[in-house]
Amino acid sequence: EEGPHALAALVELAKLHGTQGPPAAARDAWDRVAARTEGAERANALRAAAAAAREARDWPGAHGRLAEALRLSVLAGLRQALLADLGETLLLAGRGAEGERALREAGSLTTGPEGLRALTALARAQEAGGRLEEALETLRRIGYLYPLTEPGATEAALKAGALLEGRGDGPGARGMYERVAAEAGAPAAEVARARLEALAGRGQ
Repeated sequence: EEGPHALAALVELAKLHGTQGPPAAARDAWDRVAARTEGAERANALRAAAAAAREARDWPGAHGRLAEALRLSVLAGLRQALLADLGETLLLAGRGAEGERALREAGSLTTGPEGLRALTALARAQEAGGRLEEALETLRRIGYLYPLTEPGATEAALKAGALLEGRGDGPGARGMYERVAAEAGAPAAEVARARLEALAGRGQ
């Protein structure tokens, strides 16, 4: 059966599989939705299918669906989300350089939740790879682009302070913690104040 009612029923089935069924069933259902839609609606269905494929640890399947979605003409916000998904998927698949490239592009598009997610994932990947200066630069960029009322930005600022502490830059760490203490809400501000006290106790 074709038509809007049939499509709506298929979407509900895909959502049900996503919460209660195996990932492969959700992936296949979202693929069926994608085959019946166009444009942004198709891109969103492919994104949902990719998420299910990723849950099933099907990295090539997730990558292929995200790449197909990105080939569609989609709005900047959705493109950013797709790039962030792609970057995280490539990192999980062990394709670090490609993953970081996608995350960097996602982070450069617009400011918003998906951009913050992309830059946070990029900083984690850089830190995991031992590239602490690059990670610190990305964390500082988050602090510049996003207000510290955003939890992800607050975490990034605290992480930047810890990295600065780790390399012996007490003044730099203190400046980061002072900003968190002044601008962030509890409990992050309390954490920052505790770290400031610790620095003062060490004469930094």
